[in-house]
Amino acid sequence: MRKLAVICIIASLTVGGLWSLDLDWGIKYGFGSSKLTGDDRGYELGYDLETVGVVNAPLGYLTLNSRKTESGAAQNLGLWGCVNLVKKTDSVGLQAELIWERFRYEHLFEGRSLSTNNLLLATEFADTLEGSIHRTVDYITLPILFRLQQELTQEQKGGQYQGAFIYLGPSFGIVLSNTSSSEGGIKALETDIEDFVLASQTDADVANSYLSQRRESGSEQLLTYKTDLVVGLGFGLRDIFQLGLGKDGFVFDLRYTAGLHDLGKANLRKAFRMRSIVVSVGVLL
Repeated sequence: MRKLAVICIIASLTVGGLWSLDLDWGIKYGFGSSKLTGDDRGYELGYDLETVGVVNAPLGYLTLNSRKTESGAAQNLGLWGCVNLVKKTDSVGLQAELIWERFRYEHLFEGRSLSTNNLLLATEFADTLEGSIHRTVDYITLPILFRLQQELTQEQKGGQYQGAFIYLGPSFGIVLSNTSSSEGGIKALETDIEDFVLASQTDADVANSYLSQRRESGSEQLLTYKTDLVVGLGFGLRDIFQLGLGKDGFVFDLRYTAGLHDLGKANLRKAFRMRSIVVSVGVLL
C-alpha cells in the first residue's frame, strides 16, 4: 500500500505539473501480446506430502515441469498527457501516463512426466499428464517518456495528419492482482491429491493419514513492483469524422515494453521477465 501511495503521489505531481502547461491529454486503450522471457519462464508444479502421526514425517514429493510457456494477450487503459519542452525543427516533449495493464500467459504441460521419490505416490497418480495453467497479472504503471514530435507548418496543422512521433523512457509499476486457473490434467491432479489426502484422514489407520502442501513457483510470488523500458512510435490524426465536435483528435501508437529486472520471488524460478508489444489508440480531450 505504501508503494501504491508513492506512485499515486508521483503521478499526481507529474500530471499536475503537465496540466499547468500547454499540453495535449486524453485517454487511451491498447491491445497486443505479452510473453515471459528468461531461464525460469517455465512453471514447476510441486507438492510435498507428509505422514501425520505422533511425529510428522516426510512421505514424498510430486513434481511436474511445464513443456513451454505460451504468449498471451496484453491490454492497457488509462490517461496520458504530453507537453512540448523544446521547439525547433522538431518538438521534444515529455509524456506521462497513468495506466492499468493486464498481462496473460499460459504454461503447457503436454506429455510431461510426473516425478516422485515414493512408490506409493507413483502408483496412486498418473505418471504422464497433459494440461495447462493460465496466469493473469494486473499492474498500475506510470510511464515517463521523452518524445520527439515531428514539427508541422501552420498549413499542415490545418489538415488531418498531425505528425509522427517516437518516444523512449522508463515505466514504474506495482502489482494489483496475480491470479491463475488450471485446466485438463493439472486440474485433475489437484483434485486427485485432495481426494488422496481426504481419504487417508478418514481411514481407521491413523498411520496412513497424510497432509499435502503445494510449492510456489516464481510466477506465483511476483515482486510487488516492476521497472520497464518503453519504446514506441506513432502518429496523430484529427477531424477524422469531420463532425466538428470537440477536438476530434486521435493518436495511434505501437509500443514495445521490456522488463529491466527479474520478477520472481519464490525459492525456485526467479529468473524471468515480462515483455509486451501493444497497439494503442488515444482520444484527445
